[in-house]
Amino acid sequence: MVNKKIIIRVDGNFKIGLGHIYRGLALAEMLKDEYLIEFVTRFDTTISPLQNSGFDYIFIPEAIKFKDESNWFKENYSKRTIIVLDGYDFNQEYQQKIKDLNYKLVYIDDLSKGIQKADIVINHSPGVKPSDYKADQHVKFALGTKYALLRPTFLEAAKEERIIDKIDTALVCFGGSDVYDITLTVTKALLKIKRFEKINIIIGASYPHNEIFQLSKENSKIEVYQNLSENDLIKVMQKSNFAIAPASTILYELCCIKMPILSGFYVENQRNIFQGLQEKKVIFSCNDMTKMSENDFENKILECFKKGFHDQLDNQTKLFSGGNKKRLINLIRLLIIKFRNVEEKDLNLFYEWVNDTDVRNNAINPRKIKFEEHSDWFKKIIKSKTSKIYVVEDQKGTPIGQIRFDFKDEEFVIDYSIDSNFRGKGYGKFIVEYGVQKLIAQLNKPIIRITASVKKQNIASLKVFNSLGFNILNRNNGLVNFNKLYTEKR
Repeated sequence: MVNKKIIIRVDGNFKIGLGHIYRGLALAEMLKDEYLIEFVTRFDTTISPLQNSGFDYIFIPEAIKFKDESNWFKENYSKRTIIVLDGYDFNQEYQQKIKDLNYKLVYIDDLSKGIQKADIVINHSPGVKPSDYKADQHVKFALGTKYALLRPTFLEAAKEERIIDKIDTALVCFGGSDVYDITLTVTKALLKIKRFEKINIIIGASYPHNEIFQLSKENSKIEVYQNLSENDLIKVMQKSNFAIAPASTILYELCCIKMPILSGFYVENQRNIFQGLQEKKVIFSCNDMTKMSENDFENKILECFKKGFHDQLDNQTKLFSGGNKKRLINLIRLLIIKFRNVEEKDLNLFYEWVNDTDVRNNAINPRKIKFEEHSDWFKKIIKSKTSKIYVVEDQKGTPIGQIRFDFKDEEFVIDYSIDSNFRGKGYGKFIVEYGVQKLIAQLNKPIIRITASVKKQNIASLKVFNSLGFNILNRNNGLVNFNKLYTEKR
């Protein structure tokens, strides 16, 4: 059910590279089933990735100055629009202007600089922490590789096991433009190493150099690929068993495919990713790649063979194990979904929910509830000091579901249900996960225990509690009983 629009404002050209656009496209692919996606950029952006993406894109008129873009958004998009920014110029002042207009705002970052005003800041560099930022109190951080902005096919590939028993095919990829032509330097180094029978070179539309094409004509080992589709890119990666690439999104994609990788950085925004993956022993490292000669690369590659690489592949698997799509979907949902306290006006709504066929089938007592019985229970429960009930609804006020916590024997017992219009979309896990967070925020308790009882045939709810790390206490009379201890961090 597509119910909201997301604008992704990106910049990318020959000078700054296309990383912002590719990250935006990865996010768009993850969110497209729930949201209408439109890209917004300026005329100096290299739009070839957008042209082939299938997503709508428009240009901000040239007459609109950068500092006045917030007013342009106001004139063209409703306040229900979520705005996503990815670029180096979207500073504190730019973000504040958008927030002043009451838009929900997401900022994709990789530098950890400046004061953040967005509702959500995404930085998928490993090792980055909220304390690395200066930000307003309301800002929520989504940090680390579990929020990596990767295209869905790579996230699927990350789930697959890969065994490499020999290294004979190298892959070289230095982004869309590679202004320093590190591609050529690395390729010449690889040609000196006899074990490589094939060298796959991946370049983008903005690659400005010619010598690599001439070199490929002179040497049958070299295969040059340009402007690959996502599926073709994965195929080339899977044919390779050793890679040399900078610490950008391409490095994350290679880690999903899994292979030994020699990596470093050549621009400042790659340094954080490089250092994080170096510390986690995911890559072989060579630091600043602009300072390396052909001989330097040859020696570094030969060093890799002496060290062994199987630990690298294991660490890549640990960092990129999937689940990014669901995390990012839930992250965006937080901007438009609210948990409010139950009210007397919800009597009929809860009556409809409690007598829903699926709800009754999954209830411990499956009989239909009479209205008088329900009304008496409802009037008592909303006044109870030992129960907390939240109605979950979207920004338009459309009810999505409910979650209730009953305090009994020093623990909170969960009951939740999803409106039939929202089932099968991952809202169960979302409501339980963030319902617990809402409860914790309202309680003055450092530790709480949550329990739940689920019918063994209720597969959807069993998956919810398993995925959230609940422990199975026992199985009794057709029920699976769960619990989990939550400790509030202060």
